[in-house]
Amino acid sequence: MNRYSASVIFGGSQLRQGDTVEVVSEDASSIVLIIDIEGNDHEVKDDAGRGASGVQEDQS
Repeated sequence: MNRYSASVIFGGSQLRQGDTVEVVSEDASSIVLIIDIEGNDHEVKDDAGRGASGVQEDQS
């Protein structure tokens, strides 16, 4: 599975399942989503349609 790097900031917005997130940087070596959802695990997709569940750590 390829992993991508993304830096996402939600300015007080409530993230819900199916919401679209903006990718501001990309690197095939890792995926980093900066998401604060009170510890809940939500499925989100970036604007290229890639899926991510909650916050995934870089496994380099």
